[in-house]
Amino acid sequence: MFFTGGTIEMAPREDAPGVVPGDQSRDLLRGMPPLPGVELRPVKWSSLPSVHQTPETMLALARDIDLALAGEG
Repeated sequence: MFFTGGTIEMAPREDAPGVVPGDQSRDLLRGMPPLPGVELRPVKWSSLPSVHQTPETMLALARDIDLALAGEG
């Protein structure tokens, strides 16, 4: 599962009010119900909010997903 950042990975700041990009990908996967026959592996691909995604970053993501799917397993 590729994680691209954004709101879903934000975490509260410890030193001030507000939130900052975090690394909750493993926690998010642990909170999902099991999928029989499927092994989900987190890939921290970026920490960009969705409004900062560009056609270029989306193409790079698509290429990286293709490479991952072409690998073994």
